[in-house]
Amino acid sequence: MTQFRIQQDSPNPVTNIKREAGRRIVEVAGSITKQINLQARFSILQLKEMRGTITPPESAELDKIVNVWDWVQEMRDASKTLEVSKPADFKDKKHWPKPPAQAERPEKAQKKK
Repeated sequence: MTQFRIQQDSPNPVTNIKREAGRRIVEVAGSITKQINLQARFSILQLKEMRGTITPPESAELDKIVNVWDWVQEMRDASKTLEVSKPADFKDKKHWPKPPAQAERPEKAQKKK
């Protein structure tokens, strides 16, 4: 049975902004466990690329993973900016970078193969 923790808004706006950034990252990159697995997959693919044994589909997968991590860094940068300005509407999508072009997480695309 899945359990959900409902987090109430904190009186500290910085905490709320960090939570929103985290929520958005998990929505695209997956849970922390999935993000760790994605990092492991990245390492494997990068090693294959360095050895010259990567296949074209694996190269495309590596590019998708890199795009996700680039976006995560953009999210962190946006969060830092919002933590300083503390806008009341920080949850509005106008404050956050658009997710990478591929809508699904790289590990989901891999499972479909």
